Amino acid sequence: MATTLQTNFRGLKPTKSIEEYIEKKLDFLDRYDKYIEHINIEVNDNRSESLSITYQVTISVKGGLLRVEEKGADLYATIDLANDILKMKMEKYKERITNKKTEKEKISLTEEIQEVNEDDSYTDGAYYTPKIAKRKIYSDNRPLHPIEAIEQMEMLGHTSFLFKDIETGKYGMVYKRTDGDYGLIEPENP
Repeated sequence: MATTLQTNFRGLKPTKSIEEYIEKKLDFLDRYDKYIEHINIEVNDNRSESLSITYQVTISVKGGLLRVEEKGADLYATIDLANDILKMKMEKYKERITNKKTEKEKISLTEEIQEVNEDDSYTDGAYYTPKIAKRKIYSDNRPLHPIEAIEQMEMLGHTSFLFKDIETGKYGMVYKRTDGDYGLIEPENP
């Protein structure tokens, strides 16, 4: 594999056999090498949970990120499941890139910006004060069409996505509705 691959283990001793298994399972990515800039793999073992193994693959592709995360009790089965999903996502990404007619229409993907704790429950006579659990600042603010923003949101596995609209130049947010459709929040024009 010519692409840069970085593997991080937490709570689990990395063995040569595990590393070889991961690399062998990622061999299919060779055919997508021209799209891939970097691959980062996180393997976590949290023994306090029943599904203790977390296997996450984040791929930097031209213009954005693809991410797959799976949890399971068995490391090898979890890797297999994640790679099956990754194959589908890579094929979908390749189709989108090759089906675009002009460079201007090619998919532009941005990084996720933040995840917040949305628990606003009433506890012990006082309302819970939400806190920002994680903040991520991104520098890639290339404008996107709302459909491209939805595609990026799906590839990241998120339910909402903030983006700069290519048509208006303003920021907007797409989100997945409970009925399976999508919503778009836009600022009011002055």
